[in-house]
Amino acid sequence: MIIGGIIWALGGIIVIVAVEAPARGRVGINSVVGMRFGPMLLSDRAWTAGHRAARQYTWLAGLAMIVGGLIVVLGSLTDEQGVLVFLVSTLVLGLFTTLAALRAHRAASAELVAEQSEWGEVPS
Repeated sequence: MIIGGIIWALGGIIVIVAVEAPARGRVGINSVVGMRFGPMLLSDRAWTAGHRAARQYTWLAGLAMIVGGLIVVLGSLTDEQGVLVFLVSTLVLGLFTTLAALRAHRAASAELVAEQSEWGEVPS
């Protein structure tokens, strides 16, 4: 159970870094790191805007994993309690990841509309 907690906490760090790096402009559109869907893949500005918008919820998702992992590692939990901690942190992770994705999609779409307006195109 302790190894699972360590892996879970490290996964939380990866979740945060995977969105924070593109939000800071350190990682452009790619096939490995970041949120890759729809409008975020259509321009560099939409990619960055989407990740910046998702930052807050992504941090919360990652922190849920880190805290859950640390509770499992540092707590004197039974197996059942450990599973419950993993379950709760997974539900929180899912909630905040969904909210981050919705926010990112909305921000990237708005950025694409702004880009089209700059180019003189009629947004669809």
